[in-house]
Amino acid sequence: MKFGNKGVSPAVVLLAILMIVVVSFVAIYAYTTQMAALIAVPAVTYDGEFDDGFLATKGWFSNDFTEQVDCNITSDILGWKEDGSCVYRSTIAWNATAQPSIDSRDWYFAWVVDLDGNVKKMDVDFELKNTGTLQAADDATIVDAAIYTHEDNPRKVFDLKPYIEDNTEIDATTGPLTGDEYVVYMHIRTKAVSPAAVTGDNIGLLDLKIDTSGDVDEAFATLESL
Repeated sequence: MKFGNKGVSPAVVLLAILMIVVVSFVAIYAYTTQMAALIAVPAVTYDGEFDDGFLATKGWFSNDFTEQVDCNITSDILGWKEDGSCVYRSTIAWNATAQPSIDSRDWYFAWVVDLDGNVKKMDVDFELKNTGTLQAADDATIVDAAIYTHEDNPRKVFDLKPYIEDNTEIDATTGPLTGDEYVVYMHIRTKAVSPAAVTGDNIGLLDLKIDTSGDVDEAFATLESL
């Protein structure tokens, strides 16, 4: 290419190059913007709620408690704080006089909560109780606890053991949970139980709260002595 009176001037060449660069930039920007729109992940909707609660029927879980009162939903609450529905009684009375085997014994509770949609998080609170005649907070300890999927081969979703306080309470918060059935699995061990429990004395109370726009956002399960 010649420059001068009979050729193309350098200014024209530079302008042509600049136009090519601008057009290329615009084309690349348009392409990347379109691709980003195509692969954008839809926002997760957290509108799940508690649908039901029951003892685990799948997997390797053990249960030393049986259903005393079935779970119901009342005023947007699954179960009822301090007795009502979702009540479970020990298979053996916490009475060392009548049942010496209950001292230094391991007890397992596997409770399923059915979430019918996604939730942002779930607060897990459990406390051994000193109410009635029985003094469970003095006479027992929480050894281990975790949340699992409810299936033939359970998968651990959240470890609750690091959140056990004073061996008698659990105070934890999970991350997001998808709609599914989850098992809150707890291992409790008695020491020397005295005084002996009266039938229906509280052993512990489990309180679950979920962060959601759904209606039923709290669930209770009460453990009692036979």
